[in-house]
Amino acid sequence: MIVDPPILPSIGITIWLNAARAGTVTATDAANACETLTDSIEMRTASTDSNWPNLVAQAKSCTNPLTVVLPIPGDPCGVPVVTTRTLDVEFGVVAIGDNFLLGKDNEGFIKLISQAHAVGQPDLNMLRSHLQHCVQIASERLHAEGLAGDRDQIDMDLAQFEIEHLPPTMPSRTLKELHSVAKLSVVASHAIENSNALHSPSIDTLRIQLLTDVRRAARKTMCGLVSR
Repeated sequence: MIVDPPILPSIGITIWLNAARAGTVTATDAANACETLTDSIEMRTASTDSNWPNLVAQAKSCTNPLTVVLPIPGDPCGVPVVTTRTLDVEFGVVAIGDNFLLGKDNEGFIKLISQAHAVGQPDLNMLRSHLQHCVQIASERLHAEGLAGDRDQIDMDLAQFEIEHLPPTMPSRTLKELHSVAKLSVVASHAIENSNALHSPSIDTLRIQLLTDVRRAARKTMCGLVSR
């Protein structure tokens, strides 16, 4: 059983909305995919409900590609703190133009927020470099301790690995990198959730932090890959 989905729904939403914006998929296909990814037909707005076809039309009118970010305390990623407090940041936040944000609220509903923000286009090369650094540090620090966990389960998860609901027109190079980074996130998630402390709580805390850094760096790299 895979601990986390291969990619966050917010990343999948961004893929489809950017594909619709670029004209490589139809608006209907993009709307249907977003509905499937979120298991939601409508979304909350300030005064009423909206739907995915309307949001796809809004995305198609944007000057720049939509960007998905993963704000956390101390690193809001350009999302106003007053807004992050109302959202489930584990879901991610999609910036649509300069004045709209899409996320999941604390009640579990998809929400479109009219909010000026400072979310910028990601530096993909920097994200790749940071991910490589996190993997290197984790590998060096964990090598002596051993990666506690069920390797057979991890191998089985990877053998069953599949990212669903991707546009058929997605560039093969981007798709290949997305798969590779998503697999890394899956391995890190599984190791975090299913390994046990071998020596002491302090060593286990360090191990979990290193793996968490790898998973977050992998997720941020996926965000960078699809935000263009």
